Amino acid sequence: MRLPQEVLPEAEGKACYLASKEVKKRVIFFCWAFTHFKDLPFCLSSPFSVDTSIFVCYSMFYEMADVNFSDQNFEAEVLKSAEPVVVDFWAEWCTPCRIVSPIIEELAEEYKGKVKVGKLNVDENPSVSGQFNVMSIPSILIFKDGMPVKTIIGAQAKDNFKRAIDEVLSS
Repeated sequence: MRLPQEVLPEAEGKACYLASKEVKKRVIFFCWAFTHFKDLPFCLSSPFSVDTSIFVCYSMFYEMADVNFSDQNFEAEVLKSAEPVVVDFWAEWCTPCRIVSPIIEELAEEYKGKVKVGKLNVDENPSVSGQFNVMSIPSILIFKDGMPVKTIIGAQAKDNFKRAIDEVLSS
């Protein structure tokens, strides 16, 4: 497979390979990982499977590009939203939250235009977390018409999240 090429003025006539946003993120991550290899044993010593350990390590670098909800914008962004909203209740210190984060990012891309997807840091936004009795993280709440209609607690397979979102969309 050949990558698409484009000649950019700043490249002084040389062909530059174009890469998707995801490929760029992976390249940047692996460059970062290479320069910070001393930190990798932490990533690889995760009590989870090897694939999950890689997710943990990857998500140490990975930041979700979508919506960040807060106590201040929650009502306008979630409760008054015309479309269903998936809210990932998380905390920075939570390893399972870091495992779920890339999955939520993928779901945001897959359901773009159908569902709003975002994160809410429970440490920085205790009011909303308390309002919806979030006692365990990660907790993923799916809202429709301003009400929570589905709750998923803990790190789970992407298919479980997709099934829950699809059920809400079809109801």
